[in-house]
Amino acid sequence: MLPSRLLTAFAAAGLLAAVGCSDATAPNVPQASTPGTPLAPQIISISGSIHVTGLGLSQVVLATSDGLEIPLAGYRTLMLARVNDAGVEVRGFWNTDGMFEVTEFVVEIVNGAPVLDGVLIAVYDTETSTETSTILGYALQLTRGDTVELKEPPAELLAYVGERVWIAGPTDGPPTAFGVISE
Repeated sequence: MLPSRLLTAFAAAGLLAAVGCSDATAPNVPQASTPGTPLAPQIISISGSIHVTGLGLSQVVLATSDGLEIPLAGYRTLMLARVNDAGVEVRGFWNTDGMFEVTEFVVEIVNGAPVLDGVLIAVYDTETSTETSTILGYALQLTRGDTVELKEPPAELLAYVGERVWIAGPTDGPPTAFGVISE
């Protein structure tokens, strides 16, 4: 064999070996062309103060203790706008617009004082019929759990039975302040 042909044969053998030893492998089975099921968004909690800006796409923002102003989205922002400057904890997820989509929230502080957040309910002497029952008192069905009996609620508050409210004051005495979250 001539030296030039030997050199060509070695070059061809080297090229075939390099192609054959590639890390990439062709798939044996074609991949499905249908998309997978989208993942549910991860729900997170963030605490801060509510501020109604009246500017831009998001008129309600959550100001955090580290100086961030997070634009809020979702239908619950209508209720959050009613508690401007209140301390809240919001739960939700980041949407595709870069805004925080609120799935639930609880009002924790109003005017620097801790508050209870829940639905004002009447407590009756029977569980079956409210038409023939006597009202024994009033309570707050908390947004995240228990029911708290209200002692001597003011008449102005009783106009909001069935509504979500926040209430400030001692648990063993009458409320000192309240506000309506939903009507």
